[in-house]
Amino acid sequence: MSKKMTIVEVTEWAIKNRLKINFTEAYDDSVKVNGIIDANYQKGDIIEQGSVVKVTLSLGTLKMPKFKSLNDFYTWANSHQIRYEEKHEFSDKVKAGEVISYSHKVGDAIKNEDTIVVTISDGEMKKVPDLDGLTKSEAITKLDKADLNYTFIYKNSDKKKNIVIDQSIKAGSEISSGTTITITLSNGEKEEETTNNRKTTVDNSDN
Repeated sequence: MSKKMTIVEVTEWAIKNRLKINFTEAYDDSVKVNGIIDANYQKGDIIEQGSVVKVTLSLGTLKMPKFKSLNDFYTWANSHQIRYEEKHEFSDKVKAGEVISYSHKVGDAIKNEDTIVVTISDGEMKKVPDLDGLTKSEAITKLDKADLNYTFIYKNSDKKKNIVIDQSIKAGSEISSGTTITITLSNGEKEEETTNNRKTTVDNSDN
């Protein structure tokens, strides 16, 4: 069968040759509405009677819709096999995980070779404070001011108890508001090596 055939011509051809036909639809900017995009048999192929001919018809050019959420975009793009790429940027106005912008505006035509770029917010940018040597309470004050979450762990050290000796994200790093940092505090005990000396008793008494 030829891709230049109309739906009516394809249907008449299938009936005449005692073939079953299965129509599906897809968007394609290069094929007019109801035109044939593809078929599982091409012109010149030998087809046995009773075979199923699968024909994909064009719905025309797909237009960019308006999305309520990022998940809606993912569902739409995957269902139409639209290629997309993600970019991440800090934003003071858009919450982390929400869309800042799309490369295509609502109503734009989506061409077959297009890739939609979706820019996603990483939230407000924060700089990690330097906590080395601070007390636990001083570290908490700085972390709260920077709008960062935190957890504490303890490690043996020769420094005083509750003094910061390490942080999981180095000072000056640019991270999203609400990121969790693990702070290592001294437990005030220096780790020491323990040697077990076995005492041997010698009995010098006469037998």
